[in-house]
Amino acid sequence: FKTTDDCKPVDGGSRVLISSSSGGCALVARPSGRAVWYARVPNAHSVEMLPRDRIVTAASTHAKGNRLMLFDVARPDQLVWEAPLYSAHGVVWDAERRCLWALGFKELQCYELEDWDSDKPALTMKASYTLPSTGGHDLQPQPKSSDLILTTGWFVYLFDRDKHTFRLHPELGKRADVKSVCVHPRTGQTV
Repeated sequence: FKTTDDCKPVDGGSRVLISSSSGGCALVARPSGRAVWYARVPNAHSVEMLPRDRIVTAASTHAKGNRLMLFDVARPDQLVWEAPLYSAHGVVWDAERRCLWALGFKELQCYELEDWDSDKPALTMKASYTLPSTGGHDLQPQPKSSDLILTTGWFVYLFDRDKHTFRLHPELGKRADVKSVCVHPRTGQTV
């Protein structure tokens, strides 16, 4: 955890998901700070909570990375499912559409839950969209919108999850090397 790169509150902020590109992911209870789940994930760049206490991670460029990895909170550090995704960098659960969005170097993928009530859950890719520019880096939902915000090495885009189209972000679109964009869900303030 010397290089933390993603941190997401879950369960109303009572727990926090953390990923580190130096190889670790954890689910930490607040305020105790106790790790309730952990996994070794090569070059972890993003982590996301899925239904039924399952966690998906994005393992980026590494000899044992370039993939999505699925875990169950009840079984720390035990891989349940995996799929290749070159330079995996972002994962976002879309509760409204019941799918997982995953960002790689040159594509945005959409996955559906499969066999989710079994002890061998999986994700099935239902669509893949080629990015308008390469170097996919950050993926975040735009609050109160059908858009996802995503960054590449060269631009910041909005992806409409209903129309399946990319467009430049109206304020940040032509900025290069943007590592992350986050919008406050109540105030709309962008960081």
